Amino acid sequence: MKIFRISSLIALAFLLLFSLIPSAKAGPPYGGRAIFTIPCVCSARLWIYFDPLYLSSSFPTSGALEYSFATRLYEHYNIGAPGAWHLGDYTKSSRCYIYTGKSCSRLPSSGLMTKAGIGFPL
Repeated sequence: MKIFRISSLIALAFLLLFSLIPSAKAGPPYGGRAIFTIPCVCSARLWIYFDPLYLSSSFPTSGALEYSFATRLYEHYNIGAPGAWHLGDYTKSSRCYIYTGKSCSRLPSSGLMTKAGIGFPL
């Protein structure tokens, strides 16, 4: 009986602990075809340029999004392959830094991918 109470308390503690951790919510959607990729050597990310890039609005544009190793990948896993179509969610934060001689400089982008589904390159 004592073991049952202790295991019940441990299970309840885990349930309470995991209910307090915020879950990741879906950000605004994006979609587009990757053109080229630049490695962000100072921040361990990839800067991927898309054309066309469909952000939350219905108007196509050109631009870049960043991939980090925390991005959840779906389908073919060939992130940033030229000609591959990408679809997923992103956040509005960006931290891509590239090496420019003696220091690192920020490379601007539209945001950071949180989820990415990738098609075959054309």
